[in-house]
Amino acid sequence: MPGRADLIDGFSPASIKGACAAIGMSDGSTRILVDTAAAIAGSPRLRDAAIRCAELVFDSGLPIEEAIADWPVGAGRTGLPPFFDPTVLLAGFRHLVADHRRRGIPSEVTLATLRDLDLWMDHHRATTGAWAVRETGWLARHFTSRVFQLGRLQFETHVLELPFAVFISRRGAAAAILAEGGRIFREDGQFADADGGSGAIGSAATHATWTSRFVEDEHGWRGSAVDPGGRVRRAPMALDSNAWYPAARRGDAVLAVHIPATGRFNGPLTREACADSFRRAIPFFAKHLPVFRPRLLTCTSWMLDPQLALCLPSDSNLVSFQRFFRLLPVPVADDRQTLERVFGGPVADWSKAPRDTSLRRIMAEHAEAGLRWRMGAGVMLLEDAVRLDRDRDNRRGPAEGT
Repeated sequence: MPGRADLIDGFSPASIKGACAAIGMSDGSTRILVDTAAAIAGSPRLRDAAIRCAELVFDSGLPIEEAIADWPVGAGRTGLPPFFDPTVLLAGFRHLVADHRRRGIPSEVTLATLRDLDLWMDHHRATTGAWAVRETGWLARHFTSRVFQLGRLQFETHVLELPFAVFISRRGAAAAILAEGGRIFREDGQFADADGGSGAIGSAATHATWTSRFVEDEHGWRGSAVDPGGRVRRAPMALDSNAWYPAARRGDAVLAVHIPATGRFNGPLTREACADSFRRAIPFFAKHLPVFRPRLLTCTSWMLDPQLALCLPSDSNLVSFQRFFRLLPVPVADDRQTLERVFGGPVADWSKAPRDTSLRRIMAEHAEAGLRWRMGAGVMLLEDAVRLDRDRDNRRGPAEGT
């Protein structure tokens, strides 16, 4: 853990400038962060607040959300420089580098991970001119050895939060996913509170709902299963414990998969780029964070809305990404992230929505026809990730001389 003297030095403009250079931050972001560090160094009030914020993130041992909630600066950051939060995180750069070296993590992984800060800095400079506080908790995970970028994708040490139990067949890699009991679903297999609880299904509306049941006894498990289209079916499925075993339930350790935006550091979300990231993930965590033992991989994203596969070309990058996962519905799923990521924010009138890319055009046309986009989720078995490695090796064929 960094001491107070280390943190004070970490806030110096020279230290912040050096961290920006090491990460490869843009000139614009570097200037703003160095100027913010100078403002902090020149004000005893700002310096004391910044050091306390850094201590909470790097030294307190609190969960990230609690640590940031305890920052003595107020939720609105009134009276602070507009990029105060990322400067606090960057003050811990040298501590993070030392932690990664201790774990044997390659420097290219460290720097690739932290470049996400530059993407968000550029985004907020271009849109509002100020840092969005909601991103602080996310980026703090990068600076505290919780998130790592391995190739095109990011992986976070996490727990399964979705209300499902995942089972694996003892006879192979088949999987079954059962919903927890007491969950209310619509007839289309989405949670009843999806789409604002409106009951919307495409352009039609329905309010018919049903409640899931989950039973576990000495013979196995019985409950409502998720179908290949990511919908929960009312008809119960029985899993015999002689043929199935549990892979993960809510609260179990998982690797959460995140998709950084395409930009200066990240190329297209191609299938091969994603497969390379998945191949690297399990060996990476086994070697560098051996105490963390994930039961499977999960992802929650607008990109995992099953409706996308019905509207986009089958060889599109988004549809290819979905095929890595077994899809699931998400509680309280809505279109906010979809609209933010694709259109930059809410769309008041779909007939006037921008259609300057094929993705925007297709999504706007279907939304104008009544379809409601929403978040989705997916799980990937560890064996699925391992199989990607084996499949690549098989395609290469035997090594020379064998």
